[in-house]
Amino acid sequence: MAQVPDFQFTLTEADVNEALAKSRFAHFLAAGQHAPKDGKLFEYRKSVGAVNVPELAMASLLSKKIAVGVATVGLDVRVSKHGNFGTTWEEARANSRRIVKVGRELGINVTCFLSGGSRSYQPFIGRGEALIALDQLVEGDEGSWLLHHAEQCFAMANSIAPSNGTWTQVRKNLGNAFEQHLNAQGTDGHRFKTAVDNVRNQTRVPVLARTEGFAKISLGLLRRVFVETQDAYKSASDPFPDPIGVVLSKNSGDYCRTGEELASVRCCKEHFKLVMESLQKAIKVSAFPGESGFLEEVKHV
Repeated sequence: MAQVPDFQFTLTEADVNEALAKSRFAHFLAAGQHAPKDGKLFEYRKSVGAVNVPELAMASLLSKKIAVGVATVGLDVRVSKHGNFGTTWEEARANSRRIVKVGRELGINVTCFLSGGSRSYQPFIGRGEALIALDQLVEGDEGSWLLHHAEQCFAMANSIAPSNGTWTQVRKNLGNAFEQHLNAQGTDGHRFKTAVDNVRNQTRVPVLARTEGFAKISLGLLRRVFVETQDAYKSASDPFPDPIGVVLSKNSGDYCRTGEELASVRCCKEHFKLVMESLQKAIKVSAFPGESGFLEEVKHV
C-alpha cells in the first residue's frame, strides 16, 4: 500500500484509533512507538540469516500484537522449505501449538491456519502486482485463481471474527469498505487507481516454457530474487521500492507446452538481465510435477 500516493503507513497511536473509527481497519508499520526494538531485531535477523527461526518469528509476531493491544490473532502459517514455522507439517503444527500456548499466557487468543506453501496461493507477486490484485477484487473482474485465494482469506477471517454474511454478501460492499480504508489512511480511490495504472502500463517480458512438461515455481528462490532486488533500491526516502513484479500464468504442477507463457515479468532496466537469469531458475518446467502437493514418486533406485 506504500505504492499508493499519500497513503500514510507510519501512524501514531492516535492515528491508529482514528483509522479504526473511520474504517474499522488500520494498516501501519511496526515502527516508531509500535515495538521499535522488534524492528531493529528483524533487521539483525535478516543480516544473519535468522528470519526463519520459529522462536524469533513468534516473539516478533506477538510483540507487535502486545504493543497495540490486540486480543484476537489469526496467523497464516505457510508450510514450506521457506516457512517461518517449519519446513514440514509436523514442525508447523508443533510450532503453531507453541504460539497458541504462549498467546494464551499473554491473554491473546491465537488461531493458526496452516496451508501448503509449495504452490502459489494467487498469481500476483510484487508490491505493484498486489495493487492490481486488489483492484481486480474490488471491481469484481478477478480470475478463478485469485478468487479462490480471496475466498480462503474470507474463511480464515470469518473463523476468528465471524460476520453476519457470506463471502458473496461481503464482497458486494468490498468497494465501499476499501474506499473508506483508503480515506482513513490519507488517500482515496482515484490515487489508488493511478498507482494501479502505473504498474499496468510498465513493460512486461514473458517467461516461456523451454520444453513441454510441468511448471515448477520455486517460491523460496522467487522470494530471494524479490528481496535482493528491492533491497538494492531501498533508501531512507523510499523504504518500499517497487522495481520488480511477476504475474504467474501457471502454478506448480500445471502442464504446459513448449513456448507457452509461464509468467510475465516487470523489472527495472539496471537489474533486468540478472533478474531474468534468476527468474529462469525459479520459474521453469520439469518432466515430473515434483513437490506440487498432489503427486509423489517412489521407485527403486
